[in-house]
Amino acid sequence: MVSKKTVEDIEWYGVSQDGRKVQIAYCGPSSPCKLVENCISSCPEYLSRLKTDGLSIILSNVTQADRGLEFQCQIHHMTKGPRIYTISIKEISPREGVVPN
Repeated sequence: MVSKKTVEDIEWYGVSQDGRKVQIAYCGPSSPCKLVENCISSCPEYLSRLKTDGLSIILSNVTQADRGLEFQCQIHHMTKGPRIYTISIKEISPREGVVPN
């Protein structure tokens, strides 16, 4: 766990298949996360389905096509170097009560 008292900022990135990172959100020490829209030519499709909640990002309407998406969270501390966490979508489970087509 991370103490909010020692966090300078948090950066969220989308990681492409070739390993390039695109910043998708920034969280400051006294403000909730804000989505960063810095796509120049083509934005990833999932960007329109992201929203923020406090220090978290939420991807809505996840489908089988999202399998393989990778996100990275960098937490910058006042007293330590950055901590990096990677989140990968490996499997998509159908929602209970929903019959697949």
